[in-house]
Amino acid sequence: MSDGYPDGICTDSEGHVWVAIWSRGEVRRLDPRGEVVGTVIVPAPHTSSVAFAGPELDVLVITTATDELDDASLAAYPDSGRLFVAHVGVTGTPVAHWDPAT
Repeated sequence: MSDGYPDGICTDSEGHVWVAIWSRGEVRRLDPRGEVVGTVIVPAPHTSSVAFAGPELDVLVITTATDELDDASLAAYPDSGRLFVAHVGVTGTPVAHWDPAT
């Protein structure tokens, strides 16, 4: 199994980066030096993006995908394509809303 591929990212209020790792079923928390200091595992191999949500930005939301999974993989990972949430003990940073006019 490969080490996966970085996909969607977000940041937390402590200056760490959270990275969804495609083909690994996990999100990694990286400190400012780039060292892995935490991992959230989900029961779907293709984690595609990650964001902090909720009024306090204290819920980590993880998206997953079914793309590139054959029938056997879909049977083995029936939660693929679902949205997962995790309470990871830190809050996210606010992000600017995208404005297509700018």
